[in-house]
Formats: sequence, C-alpha cells, structure tokens
Amino acid sequence: MDLRFVRPTAFAVGLLVSIGAMADTSLEPREAQLMPKAAEAILNDVTPVGNAWVTVGDRGHILRSQDGDQWQQIATPVQAMLNRVRFYDDRLGWAVGHDGTVLKTADGGQSWTLIHSDTEWGKPFYDILFTSPDVGFVVGANSVFKRTQDGGQSWELLEPDFTFHGLHLNSIWKLADGTMVIGGEKGMMARSLDDGETWEHVKTPYAGSFFGMMPYADNGVFVYGLRGNVYAARDIKSLEVQDTMEWDEFSLESLTDNSVLHEMGWHYYPNDLKESLFGGVVLGPTDVLLVGVNGAVVRTDGERMKTIETQLEHTLGSAVVTGDALVTVGLVGIQSVPFSR
Repeated sequence: MDLRFVRPTAFAVGLLVSIGAMADTSLEPREAQLMPKAAEAILNDVTPVGNAWVTVGDRGHILRSQDGDQWQQIATPVQAMLNRVRFYDDRLGWAVGHDGTVLKTADGGQSWTLIHSDTEWGKPFYDILFTSPDVGFVVGANSVFKRTQDGGQSWELLEPDFTFHGLHLNSIWKLADGTMVIGGEKGMMARSLDDGETWEHVKTPYAGSFFGMMPYADNGVFVYGLRGNVYAARDIKSLEVQDTMEWDEFSLESLTDNSVLHEMGWHYYPNDLKESLFGGVVLGPTDVLLVGVNGAVVRTDGERMKTIETQLEHTLGSAVVTGDALVTVGLVGIQSVPFSR
C-alpha cells in the first residue's frame, strides 16, 4: 500500500453523499484538528532538524519531538494529507502535500504558515527542495513542477521536456556535487547541471516507479521503489541522456545483471524482500537503510540489500536513527525499535 495514495473508503464516500446537503462544501483550507492520538495516525515522512525531529502525515498533522520518544502535535492551517517535510537549516523548512499544499516554518517546525494551496487542482505535491532561502522547487502528480524565487510568495510552472508524458514526480534532491535530480514513475529520472535552469531526461535501467532517492558517495544517487528494487548510479553526470519525445513506456525494461549495468554506470542491489520501499535514512556515503510495505526494513550490505529483522508489521513511510533506536513513521504512526549502526 502506497501511503501517498490513501483514498476514502466506499462507505465514507457514500456517507458524505447522503449528507451532502448538510455538509460544508467549501474548498478553502481548514485548520487541522489537534488529536490526542495523532502520533498513532498515518504519518508519511520524518526528518531531523537541529536537535529535534519533525514528522508529517494525514489530516495536516505535524508532530515534533526533542528526544524521538515524546511527540507534540503542532497546529497547522490545513487538513490536507502531507507527504514530505524538508529543512534548509535548523530553522527554515517546508512541508508539502495534497491540494497543492506548501507549508513553511521559520522556527524549526514549532509553527507553520500556508504559502501555497490549489484546492481546485486538488492533487498532491510529493517533494520539495530549496537550494537557498529564496529559490525552491516542488514536484508532484502528473509531472507538475514549480519553482519559486522569492521564498514561496509566488510560484511559476516549469515545463521542461521530461514533463511531457505527465508521469508522477516523486522525489527531488540536490546531490553532493551540486547536480539536481528528479525521480518518478516508470523509471523516470531527470538531472540539471545548472541549478535547475535546464534539464536532461536520463536513461535508467528500471521500468517501475522510483518512490525516493538519496545521495550516493560524492556524485551519485540511490534510487528505490516498487517491489523492493534498489539501484545506485556512481556518477550522475556520466549517465546517458535520452530524447523525451522518443521515450516509449511500452519499450521499457528492468535490468538486474550487474555485468551489464556497470557499463551503464549503474549498480543493482539484490533484495530478498520484494516489498515496495518508500523512504529511509542515509547511514554513510554508500550505506542506506530503507523502509516500506509490511514493516520492511532493509540496509545496504556490500553489493546487496540485507533484511533487518524487527517486530514492525505495518507499512512504513520513512525513518530516522535517534541514539540506539530506529524511529519509523507509517500507517500506524510513530514506532521505535532498537537499532545499532
């Protein structure tokens, strides 16, 4: 189950229709309700900020912790599901989600303001990246790709060639060497070598969805997603590019033979777990831990992925390491298990 595609049940939809005359149908954003069990509800992403941690999820919920154990729900101006939270430094950060939502904090996640919303569009942003306090990018459903150059006061729609096919864009990163990279469904990857001014459609060895990316060494990237597939590119700048207009989803194939992939600049990490992976944490230059469906936890182990045995059973969206614990967020909220690096 992909946490970023949770939909109402048929019963809930029917109930809403039956009482439609009584319901407030306004599309204006509404403040999130403070819930006593918010830490046990759906949460999609978690990230460190300074000496604290912030997590975001369903119904506009944002929670913050100073120790990774006790969590406090923070008031937010929306009830839209939030998919990702990112920080530029110890104070400045953003969260994005459904209804074209972008929230901003300037105090390390202790308070949040709404800087972008599009309830008429209604679809989600999946990730956000600020390369400076003023310049930022969001990516989302159907190849929606926007940029701000004034700290989020205004946003422009970007339409480089790789957005032509309308694929969902799930992740955006700036790598250690300065290259910007975007990943999405059907093996889509694009890179920019000039701070997002121009983009190239990169050829990848995978036909499925990339749900996320992480830096790899000095100038590479990990990508991961459907069915537990994990790949790494050693040098993002050396990868072959392709003509977007000649890209054909029906001719895509997934390659796993590393004798072939190494010639292409890629490495495939064999993984015994075939559960989709949604997020995780960087543990070292070429060492990542990833989490996903049915409590899946895997970690790089040389040239493959190693299964980490835990008591976790439900779908996980992301994770952080705090001291000797692995703190995860997902379908049943925040869970913590012992962990040693």
